[in-house]
Amino acid sequence: MSLEEEIPECATPSLLLREANPDPDSQKQILDRVQTAISVNRAWSEIVPAWMEDVFALLAPDFVRASVVPGCDFITCLTRAGRASGAFQYIAGLRIEFRGAFRGPGDVAPGGRVIRRLHGLLEWSGPEPDSVTRTVREVYPTPEAWRRAVDRGNVADLDLRLRSSLGFVESLWEERAEPWEHNARDPRLVTVDPDGRLQRRAPIAVDAGGGPIWSDRRHVRRFIRRNKQELDMIAQEFGA
Repeated sequence: MSLEEEIPECATPSLLLREANPDPDSQKQILDRVQTAISVNRAWSEIVPAWMEDVFALLAPDFVRASVVPGCDFITCLTRAGRASGAFQYIAGLRIEFRGAFRGPGDVAPGGRVIRRLHGLLEWSGPEPDSVTRTVREVYPTPEAWRRAVDRGNVADLDLRLRSSLGFVESLWEERAEPWEHNARDPRLVTVDPDGRLQRRAPIAVDAGGGPIWSDRRHVRRFIRRNKQELDMIAQEFGA
């Protein structure tokens, strides 16, 4: 089996973009391309365009890059991997980076280069389900029900219901450095308020690797580790 056959389309990048010194027309094209790539993800579609417009207004960018992996539905993540621990490689991911200088009067940069990065990833906000298997069966009573949903193209809505029942949440967090540093930190969780305005929240701590720790969510790998036995059984049953 070739590499192309082994990796499903949902786990391959739908956008790989690199642009140097984008002018206003190029900036609009970048925004349009990102919006198209993230259209399958409701949480990203709500926040990412507003974040990009905010950064374009803040910076005169001399470099922009973006990568988007749409990700597979959660059962596909499990069945493709064949076990819980391998599911991460099929989960959605996003990274957008801007480098440039703050805009000043007449767009003359008043200071040195700065950096803004946005990461999109799946996290777990709890609570712990009494039974992962029971929660899955409430959405897909049988493996055949899941396969029918995939074949009919309506798995996205059911997957959203499953992820919500399991306590999964799509997170977007920003890294920044002022002045420019290669390894930007100063992380902020990016959300929107009911009026659609961007909100940024600092983490309660950072882990040993410098990654942010939020008060209300953890990386989905924690959920997978805690429920590995059940998830392995689901992967085997639905992948048979």
